[in-house]
Amino acid sequence: MSYSLHDPWKRKLFVAVCRRYGLAPYREPGQRRSTVLVLAPRRFHDKTLWPEYLALSAELEKHLADLTERVIREAIHDDVIRDNEANEDEPKDSPSPARERSSGRDGCPRGVALRCDRWTNPKLAATI
Repeated sequence: MSYSLHDPWKRKLFVAVCRRYGLAPYREPGQRRSTVLVLAPRRFHDKTLWPEYLALSAELEKHLADLTERVIREAIHDDVIRDNEANEDEPKDSPSPARERSSGRDGCPRGVALRCDRWTNPKLAATI
């Protein structure tokens, strides 16, 4: 049977499930990395191999989604909280540095100005 699994994590999972049942997944020379070939009876594929792979694949997807959410929450959310706390310490009547950078005063478009300042301003370069 031939399988095309483009996601590297799911491909590794499928290979592991195949090896669990003593099957030897392989790939012919010249085939894409996403192709996995397995010699197994159709009934075994339909009743055992594929349903187990689908169940484990759903679990893997949940786990990776949870991990991604946690990394984003811990890495990015904390940065946003720190930035908000730093902005609260500034006087209200002075313009914020973010507004000055994004105003286009240096002729750069809004998004480019932020990147230009990050690389040229030593205080901002430390936050990268």
